[in-house]
Amino acid sequence: MGTMARRLIRQIKNDRRSLGMMFISPLVIMTLLYLLMGEPRIDIKIGVVGHVAPSTATALQQAGTVTQEGAGLDIDRSLDDGIYDAVVVVDNRGTSIHLLQENTAYENKIRSALVSAQQQPPTTESISTFYLHGTSLDTTFKRLAHTLLGIMSFFLTFIVAGIWFVRERTQGTLERMILTPITRLQVAMGYVLGIGLFSVVQAVLLLFFTRYALDVQFIGGWNFALALLIMVMQVVVAVEIGVFASIFANTEFQVAQFIPVVVIPQVFFSGIIPVETMPWGFDKVALVMPMYHSCSGLQRTLVYGQGLGSTRINLLVLLGMQLVLMIANALLLKRYRAL
Repeated sequence: MGTMARRLIRQIKNDRRSLGMMFISPLVIMTLLYLLMGEPRIDIKIGVVGHVAPSTATALQQAGTVTQEGAGLDIDRSLDDGIYDAVVVVDNRGTSIHLLQENTAYENKIRSALVSAQQQPPTTESISTFYLHGTSLDTTFKRLAHTLLGIMSFFLTFIVAGIWFVRERTQGTLERMILTPITRLQVAMGYVLGIGLFSVVQAVLLLFFTRYALDVQFIGGWNFALALLIMVMQVVVAVEIGVFASIFANTEFQVAQFIPVVVIPQVFFSGIIPVETMPWGFDKVALVMPMYHSCSGLQRTLVYGQGLGSTRINLLVLLGMQLVLMIANALLLKRYRAL
């Protein structure tokens, strides 16, 4: 037993990647979480419908940018189009807060401002809240289902692609392949298409299982088809990232060592932590994360019921990432043999 322990200690001590994953990665991840989950940066665009007292208007201005609107404001459309993050309505029935979806940070800040401006003893009972989307998603799982779909498909595809590519190299299949008269780009595309096919089937199976077996009330029709397209675009990116990472790995275990570097940071920007409230400008970092674009697109289609027009940026970014990674993988294949 002691001999085995000493052998493992020597092996791990000489494996810099394992040491880094055990001692450095947790510190980096905890630091990132500390920064992302610190004091939220909240600048809410608030539309106000109805007459509000000067004290209430002043309190709301402390919560965000306030714009007075007329009674004819289309609240649903102004929220859907992103004109306002929240709309406060004051009428003879009381005060109500309208939000695009459940957002605790926005709701609490506006509610606190309204309560602080009340002349009578502060109370929140007279303030009601309405959500435009997601009211049928009554559990935490259902509210996060679109995000979990993106995380699950990306993670599993990345692992499978990386491990399979390393196996191809260690078994000599890749070396035999590059001896044939084909270009590096064709080799990279072949692997992406081969592994990607099964990843696409996985994405379709995962989406249908979540909708029908788990009974998550996503919006169907063309929105469901668009969601499938987004997931397909994401798994292709995940395959290419898996191939890219595996080029720098010599064993299947070393592929797993890339998880703290490649997968976990993307999970933080997937929507699990509200991106719009991230401090220190980290919300801009999300723009280069493929998981952010896929989960954002899935939310817009499956939860908000929006169409291609609202997700075209997400799709274009995913397409651009595919092209960049494809070229990068082709160039990095020079490590094995110049074709």
